[in-house]
Amino acid sequence: MSVVGINSKLFGLKLLCSGMDQNKTALERAFELARSGRYPTVELIRRAISAEGYFQTQIEGRELARQLRALIDAAAKADKDS
Repeated sequence: MSVVGINSKLFGLKLLCSGMDQNKTALERAFELARSGRYPTVELIRRAISAEGYFQTQIEGRELARQLRALIDAAAKADKDS
């Protein structure tokens, strides 16, 4: 069993294979997810960020939430238009 497997059992975490890209920040990944159209809320983006192994604490603040919501809305509109 790997160290990650042991740690995840010890702490009750669901850490299988992290989807985290070492070359991307949590902020960059949040913007990607918002543009993807797969996440209808900022809260779901925060949860996805956390599940991928990023620190969701980097995804905070009123202005950032506003920017992410604008991208979510634009992705939803683009999806409807296509």
